[in-house]
Amino acid sequence: MARPSKKSNVLVTLRYMSAAAVALLLTIASPRTKLWDNGLDSEVDQNYTTLNVGVLMDLVIVSVLTIISFFAVQGSDPGYLDDGIMVKACEQFSLMSQNNPQNRSQLNLLGDVGAMELELSPALSSNDGRCEEDEEKQLILMRHSPPRQNSGSSNLFYKKRLRSYCAKCKFAPPLRAHHCKECDICVATFDHHCHFIGTCIGERNHCRFWWFVTFQFIAFSVMISIITSRKQVFIRKEDEDTKFDWILDNLIIVFTTIYLWPLFFSAMIVWGSQTWFALSNTTTFEFIKGRNLEYLQGIHDCDLPFSNGFDQNIRDFCCLRDKAWNNFVGESKWVPTLWKIEPINRDSDDCFNNPWQNKYYSCC
Repeated sequence: MARPSKKSNVLVTLRYMSAAAVALLLTIASPRTKLWDNGLDSEVDQNYTTLNVGVLMDLVIVSVLTIISFFAVQGSDPGYLDDGIMVKACEQFSLMSQNNPQNRSQLNLLGDVGAMELELSPALSSNDGRCEEDEEKQLILMRHSPPRQNSGSSNLFYKKRLRSYCAKCKFAPPLRAHHCKECDICVATFDHHCHFIGTCIGERNHCRFWWFVTFQFIAFSVMISIITSRKQVFIRKEDEDTKFDWILDNLIIVFTTIYLWPLFFSAMIVWGSQTWFALSNTTTFEFIKGRNLEYLQGIHDCDLPFSNGFDQNIRDFCCLRDKAWNNFVGESKWVPTLWKIEPINRDSDDCFNNPWQNKYYSCC
């Protein structure tokens, strides 16, 4: 198992802190901005007596919060899976399903035994609940048939709670887990491996990653607001003595703009996408792979198969799955979530929890 080493974590931290320091120093060094009380007056030198303390404090506070959130997520456990954790998860599921006669599946390290991989929805299955076609024919039918535009329920959905057997980890991981190539280990509710912070993002640290992206986006927004508040000063022909200073000031502004704007737009895109993933209980990996994943076969783009409503999704995302919250409330024993795709109703009356596809309209 090639989890990130201490050496790699140190290198990532130094790289990030260096990039953050450059952004902060360039913002402070940018002349004639609102960071300086008399910044709009070209005849006033920038010094500590003209520094706008209020703007500086805003910049420092958001920078400190960003750095704290970075250390909270960098090198953290995203939900690494091993055979011991999977044994506990299977045992817990067996205890919970003993009193459920409808649950015929049994979980073990080899997979989900007794559950059909794909099953027809109640509206399309026979009276006794059995599928009319075997699993292989259903897969072929689903992959070659055109999608239905406004079906009241899903045609086919994945029944198992475990994915296919992972030959490297020697067990079948839970639904939504994935074997990270960088870490060489399966990660529960895998989102992505973030090379920027050198850390896998998964079930146990996804919420902290969202906070890090949020503070990073706010920090870049504050920096951009400072450098864009600068007033252009033109040099007259007789002001030859100030020409060098004018050129230097503009070079600083140009370099700062080139450095900050791409970072700002990148942070905005990541923050927007991660916020949507949190609200809809989706992951980056599922969004990119889509129906290429076996458990998303037959799922439409707007189905949101794991969503429990925006409010419940936020509670799960922030409180029930993140390791930091579990440690705060004293729940040290962690068991990965054994996800299951429930039958999907595309004709729901609840527009709030089904904003993309419901009884009244469909965006897909």
